[in-house]
Amino acid sequence: LCNQCNVALGNFNDDIDVMSSAISYLINSKIKKVS
Repeated sequence: LCNQCNVALGNFNDDIDVMSSAISYLINSKIKKVS
């Protein structure tokens, strides 16, 4: 992993649920900007 990816995973504490929530947030944020 690159340093930035490793830091991001560390910030999520390797928690899949937290990462999934972040992904959902980014997807929804992008949809609102496009709409």
